Amino acid sequence: MSETATWQPSAPIPNLLKRAAVMAEIRRFFTDRGVLEVETPCMSQATVTDIHLFPFETRFVGPGHSQGLNLYLMTSPEYHMKRLLAAGCGPVFQLCRSFRNEEMGRHHNPEFTMLEWYRPCYDMYRLINEVDDLLQQVLECQPAESLSYQQAFQRHLEIDPLSADKAQLREVAAKLDLSNIADTEEDRDTLLQLLFTMGVEPHIGKDRPTFIYHFPATQASLAQISRKIIGSLSALRSITKVLSWRTVSTS
Repeated sequence: MSETATWQPSAPIPNLLKRAAVMAEIRRFFTDRGVLEVETPCMSQATVTDIHLFPFETRFVGPGHSQGLNLYLMTSPEYHMKRLLAAGCGPVFQLCRSFRNEEMGRHHNPEFTMLEWYRPCYDMYRLINEVDDLLQQVLECQPAESLSYQQAFQRHLEIDPLSADKAQLREVAAKLDLSNIADTEEDRDTLLQLLFTMGVEPHIGKDRPTFIYHFPATQASLAQISRKIIGSLSALRSITKVLSWRTVSTS
């Protein structure tokens, strides 16, 4: 009985070829539009402020730091790229490795490749159009549909996520057989995320990409708060079968 070879790569070679083609197409898309590709540090002395993200920590020992210096692997290139924006670099994009501790699942790996880009002076709707163009060019998919966070909940769960209280959210969770989780959860945003993940996401982005925008202001993090819709923010999320990311306009 032969032993399983452990040296072989976990990714099939055909998948690597497809990935290389996708990466090249993404770079072509932004280069053709005059967006500068940058490369920012993977390690930093400072780390993310988002309480829901957990960074990997390492320690540097070398010249000038005989006692050691704590460094963090970056959960995203956001902070470094925004420093470039503040310095007047103009529109930028980056394809890089990012690292997030305590994440492993269907949509998460502790180490992953992230596409992040910034378009100074773009509003959310102009950015939606650019993401749509990117997806159509790279994935050869149909044009996307757009739904507000509120519309998505109302369509698929028949509840208003901006006004519903925790008791009402738990009632919806019970219909999804999620009471074992929801009944002991006291954080409203966690309940909303549970319902979005289990009750909304499975129904969108199947035949074409779906853009979800105007998330609750309580989930703003570093996104711009919208003054047009009470209790919402200008974060944008694109959902398809094969990829998901958030982009934020810097307007």
